[in-house]
Amino acid sequence: PEIDPRAGFTYFTTPQENEVLEQLRNHPQGFTGALFAIDEAMEYKRIQSQGEALVSLIKDTLKRLASDEKALIVSHDVTMVPARQLLEGKQIGSSVESFSPLTGFWVTKELNIHVGDED
Repeated sequence: PEIDPRAGFTYFTTPQENEVLEQLRNHPQGFTGALFAIDEAMEYKRIQSQGEALVSLIKDTLKRLASDEKALIVSHDVTMVPARQLLEGKQIGSSVESFSPLTGFWVTKELNIHVGDED
């Protein structure tokens, strides 16, 4: 296994974390939805940057795989949601479809994205 920070997540200052936690109390889309609900351009920039980093890791990983190989990248919802949006050509924050724990998406070498356990 390799640890790559591009699969990580953005860190927050205490005031930012408190704001997210306040939003989280009533937000139907969980932590990631609460984070997207914060009206700060700085947050969207960091969220987009983290999503771009995960997409970069996905692309780099796919380039290294032989045709019969697969790889598993473990990340966080707050990173996976913007990465998915970027891969699907959507605007960051346009909608928030969070992932349940221990779920995610898979990506083909052609960068087609599939959610769930589709073949």
